[in-house]
Amino acid sequence: LIATLGIKSYGTIIFGRNQSNKANFIRIPSNASPSYVKQLVVQRCANKRPSLVISVTGSAREYNMKSKLFRIFRQGLLKVVKTTG
Repeated sequence: LIATLGIKSYGTIIFGRNQSNKANFIRIPSNASPSYVKQLVVQRCANKRPSLVISVTGSAREYNMKSKLFRIFRQGLLKVVKTTG
């Protein structure tokens, strides 16, 4: 599915210094089939429905976030993730 969807990157984001605060991510092209995306997410979550899916939409260009902005973005994501358990 990763090749079929044309996924360029995926992995795990670690929030802060605490190694237990982490979440998986997938970078999916805008033209990816929603049914394939759903299939991949369910497959990656061991056939369980994820408690939270966050979609961040941006330009098609590569974007390197400045470290301060990245920290703020990461802290905001952590707050959202903590609300889902």
